[in-house]
Amino acid sequence: MTHNPSGAENPYGARQPAGGLGPMPGDNDTRRAVVAAPDDVQKSFMLWLVSIGIGVLGAIVGIVFADRDKAIDEAMKNGSDLTRDQASSLVNGILVGTAVTVLIILALELFFVFKMRAGKNWARIVLTVLGVLGILSALYGLTAGLTFGVVLNLISMLVVIAAIVFMFKPAASAYFSRSTELPLVGLVGQILCGKSAQNLPNLHVHGALTR
Repeated sequence: MTHNPSGAENPYGARQPAGGLGPMPGDNDTRRAVVAAPDDVQKSFMLWLVSIGIGVLGAIVGIVFADRDKAIDEAMKNGSDLTRDQASSLVNGILVGTAVTVLIILALELFFVFKMRAGKNWARIVLTVLGVLGILSALYGLTAGLTFGVVLNLISMLVVIAAIVFMFKPAASAYFSRSTELPLVGLVGQILCGKSAQNLPNLHVHGALTR
């Protein structure tokens, strides 16, 4: 048993349990402050899922119903040295590559959508940028005529516009602001308390040596 020469009680209170410093101030407060996403955010989340589903459908339709013969003729016209088999392989590669690229973009968009529902404001901004680009692309597609793909793009455009509107309604904006600020406060508290706790052993040794 360790004897305290001065007979004074430990000024730092009870010893911390081994293996850690215990819960930091602000941990429980931060967890209690996390709130469920409001209805506007949930509606935006569902609309984004619908938009992504339309995008997947459009990618599948683009491969299955593509006018390969016309594309092959165009490829042979632009590349006079290409045989029909080579032009066919080139067209198929372009179609598959385009579809894979679209699916990768949609997968990333799905990731941003879930982050948005979790209250990440940066995800809301990214989705807004992607949505605006998609709207411009749908409007530009009207110059190609009213095809099935263009109709899908127009439907997706309307869905995306509604999703963006719901993301920026007052209740949704308050949710994103609160979710952004509170974890930062808790993190700062943990860092400050962690540094203070690390200095306690050094202070104790220095106090013993000066007695």
